[in-house]
Amino acid sequence: MNSRVMSQSQRTISIVLTGLLAIASLIAIPSSASASTATNPTIVFDGNTLATSVPASEASTRVSSDSLRVSTESLARTATTARSGYTFGGWSLARGEAATNEITTSATADTTRTIFAVWNTTVSYNVNGADSGALSGSKTQDVYRFGQSLTLPSAGTLAKSGFAFGGWMSASLSATRITTYSAGSSDVGNPTLFASWIKTVSFNANTATAGTIPTAQVYTSGGTALKLPVLSEMTLRKTGYDFMGWSLSATGLVIANPGSFIPVTSQQTLYAIWKVTSTKAAARVFFNPGKSVLRAAQKLEIRELVDSLRGKSAIKITLAATRPSGSAKSLGKLRNDAVVKYLKSLGVVATYTRTNTIGTGSPTGTKTNRVTISASWANPIS
Repeated sequence: MNSRVMSQSQRTISIVLTGLLAIASLIAIPSSASASTATNPTIVFDGNTLATSVPASEASTRVSSDSLRVSTESLARTATTARSGYTFGGWSLARGEAATNEITTSATADTTRTIFAVWNTTVSYNVNGADSGALSGSKTQDVYRFGQSLTLPSAGTLAKSGFAFGGWMSASLSATRITTYSAGSSDVGNPTLFASWIKTVSFNANTATAGTIPTAQVYTSGGTALKLPVLSEMTLRKTGYDFMGWSLSATGLVIANPGSFIPVTSQQTLYAIWKVTSTKAAARVFFNPGKSVLRAAQKLEIRELVDSLRGKSAIKITLAATRPSGSAKSLGKLRNDAVVKYLKSLGVVATYTRTNTIGTGSPTGTKTNRVTISASWANPIS
């Protein structure tokens, strides 16, 4: 064979070998697997706070070399609880989570893996006097896992006339309202939550020149009536004016029962009522001869005096009833009693002094048929 033929043969062999090496690099040639460095963790069972009996810790194995997943035999174990109303629902990878169907670890070097008992119960919903409608999703109950923060249903179409939906209560009447439910370790299962029906009262300063508007108040259906703030309980002021009380409108009458007020609507706004500061401290009320019944004009006179005293403290009112000469003393007392009764109906807390004075005028004269009311006070509130 000549040298040219041999050179071509060598070149051919070189090309074939190079091709074989290229093909080999594309083909995964099996080799013996290296030993796994993953740790087979110990499974630790946690009762998830509730008094319970849990299985003893046990060894587990990885499902494959260096896998984060662990064999699931431990999930077949059970636990029992003495907590009333709860049932065992499997195991979870964190407190309050749903039951899992696999066990995973965060790293192959983990030596333990804790799984947590799942405790299930039922939360029932009581509409608590609603007139119509249904909760969102028409729910009547929810399955609850201990440790979970359960978002409670909204009102949906559920309604109670004159009230707004205010969340949920643990009893038919409570000052505490919630929108999420989380059971405490001492709470029994199968709780019932009650819809809260509320009316909210907001306050309007109505031209006040200083101070802060009082915080809104909430009336709960079936609960205690509200006590509206008085002057000494707030900072609202209007220069040159006395605070008279609260009204349903900016120019309306003052609410007569501020210590026991029940809102009319679900969202009620009350307006501060102001009156120009008065120095009036006395009034005369005239009766018909021989009579002791207050008439409308007399009541107006008394009311104006009372309005001038609003916001003052330590009020003392003295009544002096004048009677015709020769008439019975009981007439003066009856007149005083009539004025006292009306003063009390206006919410005036005062000390009353009764004095019967015999008039000098004729028996039918107006001078002998009056009650003089004088008032004084100490420590006026600015």
